[in-house]
Amino acid sequence: MVGLLIKNGTIVTGDSKTLIAGGTVLITGSRIEAVSRRSTRVTRVQEIDAQGKVVIPGIINHHAHGITCGPLFPSAAEPLSRDQVKKNLGAHLLQGTTTILCVDGFTTKEEVEHASKLTSMTVKAATIHTPKNLAAADAVDGAGLRNSNRKETAKSRLAQGAPALGEVGAGSTLGGGCQDYKYIPEAVKCETGREIDARQAMELKYAVLGRHIKREGFNADKVKKVLKDVGLSSLLTVNKAREIVEESVLPPFDLALEGFEEAYGIAVQCNVPAIFHNAAATKDKILEIAQAAGQNTRLIIAAHSNHDTFSLEEAVKHAKRLKDLGVIIDIASFDCFINRFFGEPPDIFYALLEAGLCDTVSTDYCAGHYDSILTALHFSIKKGLLSLSQAIGLVTRNVVDAIPRLAPNKGLLSEGKIADVVIVDEENLAKVETVIIGGEVVVRAGEIVQMTKTKPRPQDKEPHERAKGHHSLGKGI
Repeated sequence: MVGLLIKNGTIVTGDSKTLIAGGTVLITGSRIEAVSRRSTRVTRVQEIDAQGKVVIPGIINHHAHGITCGPLFPSAAEPLSRDQVKKNLGAHLLQGTTTILCVDGFTTKEEVEHASKLTSMTVKAATIHTPKNLAAADAVDGAGLRNSNRKETAKSRLAQGAPALGEVGAGSTLGGGCQDYKYIPEAVKCETGREIDARQAMELKYAVLGRHIKREGFNADKVKKVLKDVGLSSLLTVNKAREIVEESVLPPFDLALEGFEEAYGIAVQCNVPAIFHNAAATKDKILEIAQAAGQNTRLIIAAHSNHDTFSLEEAVKHAKRLKDLGVIIDIASFDCFINRFFGEPPDIFYALLEAGLCDTVSTDYCAGHYDSILTALHFSIKKGLLSLSQAIGLVTRNVVDAIPRLAPNKGLLSEGKIADVVIVDEENLAKVETVIIGGEVVVRAGEIVQMTKTKPRPQDKEPHERAKGHHSLGKGI
């Protein structure tokens, strides 16, 4: 069997502490045979010279949308086209992702299997097939739900291999970003014939409901100002604008919050983690669940804890309270670093890292304008907030520990692990040179050379038995 030898690179193993300068990684078949601090002499191997490069485990992105042809978002909107899904999957692959979790929530096993055939990555999907979450989706949209989606339950999807509950709640059902770039603009256009952008919709939403999405947040003067600024004063009264926003945002809101309790109950029964939409509007509900969770708090993942509805001080305080209870704190790259679709800076992202509160990093979606995980880590390292080994641990081994069924036997450059390996530029981690999945080179010189699988991949075996509710995740960075 011809192997693959990666030599001369800076090897970051993924355990948050080990870094090997000028080492080698030897791959045989689909597995890592050896990781060495010295040059390894072997025959019958292809060689990759990683001089000036960093060699890391494949990125495990546990919070992504729009990567299957199933209902989009927890609002169950119409699916994206096959071409768009394939494009989205290709973008993640080029960013160094080798395992990805769809958190749209209502996909079927068949829809996930179809997506898996479009990419060489491992694609899995979480589930929110519960009555309250389904009702929340129907209250705001639900157009993407077919009979096959509706007949599934969370427990049936978990039995089929879904590794987690999630995303429980979302911007579409709880007054977040999806309302800003999709539902509120659609409602305004339907009423006035005029288009507004995501930033304008967000400002109108905050004027009507505030950052915490409450009726008492209404401020008539602010609504009047926003209507004037966006050129809608002659087309909408203050009261009509209020009605449009409330009718878009509020119908699913209480149902989605009730869905938190429902999903958490199933997570405990089935001993799997639940990924919760964590934002200013949901922080009290998540805290309430965490305070009552006892030893099960490690089943709670507080997604995108740097959500832009938080103030910086509020985000840090809330994350610390959850972290002290044992909740897993995730932060998202969003579009904070380069793309700036919403325009929010990465201040909260940095603050949570500086406070040592972060366990994992993901992308989320931002209408498809998200920055890559490695982009976020690159800037965080440059600011001195993380070491290289700490940064890579947040998106490899830590994710495996947080969601054990997502990527077993992955997340580490270690003997016997599945050979998902990424080689990036030493000066710019976001510049992905090579991606290896299951021992096969699928990205070379920054270009996809193998989009789909060419041979069966090794089965992801379940990790060793663990006590119910126990996770081995450390205290974060």
